[in-house]
Amino acid sequence: MPIQSTENVKAAVFELCSENDYGSWELWWKVSADAEANQTAQIRERFLDVVSELVSGGKLVAKAHAADGEIASTRFDRAKLSLEVDSAGNPDPESYFWFGTK
Repeated sequence: MPIQSTENVKAAVFELCSENDYGSWELWWKVSADAEANQTAQIRERFLDVVSELVSGGKLVAKAHAADGEIASTRFDRAKLSLEVDSAGNPDPESYFWFGTK
């Protein structure tokens, strides 16, 4: 199976986040679900690039759990997202990024 294009990754991420807030691990699962093992590294970088671009362009809002339990916007950090992708098999919803369009 050919690797997903940047546009397909962008469409998948944006489609989910336009419905509701989604955790970084959920977005990664969606994007990587059909990737073959030898494609994981490439799709990972593509995913990080897409999310970074959407956040910097104001199309996605990076969020985190606040002390009061609510999800609030926060500063995006690509290195943190990268670590979250690497640990997506055992996510921590309380400390991982959430993304939405609002």
